[in-house]
Amino acid sequence: MVGFMDRKKTDMNKPPIGITPRWLLDEERAIEIEQAIKRYNEVDYPIPIEWIQELNEVYERLNKFYHIQSKRLYYQAIRGLEKYK
Repeated sequence: MVGFMDRKKTDMNKPPIGITPRWLLDEERAIEIEQAIKRYNEVDYPIPIEWIQELNEVYERLNKFYHIQSKRLYYQAIRGLEKYK
């Protein structure tokens, strides 16, 4: 067993790999659903309502995420401009 004092200094500064961000998974899922809908449309096959419902849910989450991100960037830009007043 490796003790606390035996670890390299760099190991303490670098966290382990985490998880994929939810927004990225949502973007990938939206693309996957959109492509499946397109394939079904091309052969005039009925699109499952569950796909539309899930796509709407994913779009809602992404809209919230991007709204928060754009608001954060806006406030950062405003704070950055304040130093030029």
